[in-house]
Amino acid sequence: MFHYILIVVVCSMVEAGKQTMVGVCNNYKSEISVWSISGSNTCHVKANGGICSGGLAKHGIDPEIPNVVNAKDFNSRHMRVYSNDSRVALNIWRDDNQGKIYAGPAYGRDFFQIGKEFPDATWNLAVTETGDLELFGSDDPNDCPTVCKVTDPQKIHGSWKYKYVIASIGSESWEHGTTQTHKESKSKEWSKSVTTTVKSGFEFEGYSTSISVSKNIGQKVSEMYSDEWSISDTHIFTVTWTKDDIGKVAWQWHMSETDNCGHKEDTLVKDFALTSDAATLPCCVPGYGADMPFYTKCISKAAMIPGGEKKGCKVK
Repeated sequence: MFHYILIVVVCSMVEAGKQTMVGVCNNYKSEISVWSISGSNTCHVKANGGICSGGLAKHGIDPEIPNVVNAKDFNSRHMRVYSNDSRVALNIWRDDNQGKIYAGPAYGRDFFQIGKEFPDATWNLAVTETGDLELFGSDDPNDCPTVCKVTDPQKIHGSWKYKYVIASIGSESWEHGTTQTHKESKSKEWSKSVTTTVKSGFEFEGYSTSISVSKNIGQKVSEMYSDEWSISDTHIFTVTWTKDDIGKVAWQWHMSETDNCGHKEDTLVKDFALTSDAATLPCCVPGYGADMPFYTKCISKAAMIPGGEKKGCKVK
């Protein structure tokens, strides 16, 4: 249920100041309890949307996330988060040497990053529906984000996006990832919901209409691109053109996702296609071309762009 990362030690002190966890939001199915090992008070947060009313300080809990740089520090100071069903049992601390905030069952064992230190930052802790921990910046202990998810395959659209006519030999930098413009979209829960829903299919946009692709295609696309909508920003990759590419039109695969809160996000992926002109779209869903990157022939009729046959698209 929890995702762990390898932490590499960097020997430089980060002057970030206090890191204060003012409140707790619980979207998990079981009640959550939060306390600091340096004190005896506890905040009990009800399941399925409960909050630590008024914040940790109001409940007599020191809200500062303690600085821990070794096992001795950990034994004397850390915050504890656990659920009544025992599925969530984690500790929280920060490491000023790393400039990061961590959670894990114990210091030095299976711990993972949940936040990055900023100067005198204030945070709320969100326990997600799956029991993951996420920090988001806020100084209001009652500020809990709405749980937004992508649940409708018909609200996920995939299409080939026109880039430009290739004019010369050389390399170009393109962006990939998801421009998550809404804070509710920056959670693991949101990304997981996109992955799950794409597996059921999505709308493949063509010349003048769209079609719903099959679950088989959705499953493949989900496997190919799940990392792309987990990236809460865009990153750069390089494409290189040869002499034979000059004069052709470059396209990039694009997906848009609209969640149950009405928020729309856009995802660009690393797959590209080349066609003869701007009026000719690539014929197939990415990965389903028999002649990639030209995409004039598809390995399956189900993966062909709607209206493609009239434009000369073929099935191998």
